Amino acid sequence: MNIRRGAFALPILFLLLTVSSVSVFGQSDRQTVVNIPFDFIVGEKAMSAGHYIIERNKRDSDTVWTITSKDTGAVRKAFLTIPSQSLDPAKETKLVFHRYDSYNFLTSFTVAGSNTGRELQMSDKEKNLGEKLIAQREQIILTTGRGR
Repeated sequence: MNIRRGAFALPILFLLLTVSSVSVFGQSDRQTVVNIPFDFIVGEKAMSAGHYIIERNKRDSDTVWTITSKDTGAVRKAFLTIPSQSLDPAKETKLVFHRYDSYNFLTSFTVAGSNTGRELQMSDKEKNLGEKLIAQREQIILTTGRGR
């Protein structure tokens, strides 16, 4: 009797370990697809409206992230970030932009399921817009469901 229980329990244990491993890797390799309906700037790089993939540049670092055009795959921009903490995991992916007239700068984002957001350093391009535009700054927040 004990041999049969062991033979039955071992495949179930293996299955549970496999499912857990897939879940952990899925979370550590987070990739998010977002639709940005307007032209925008990341750092010094102008990007066209469209679908983009936001992901970590390397598995072992949260500092450098990339944004790549999902539509063409041609536009890819790496950028530095700093963490911003939240007590609860985000229910949606959220991107925050600073809008000055027709300029939209990506300033921060949080990926659904994470309690750590990422903030981008203000670029020289944004800093040099001039007092008149900076006084008219708006904040635009885009949200989307869970990423991949």
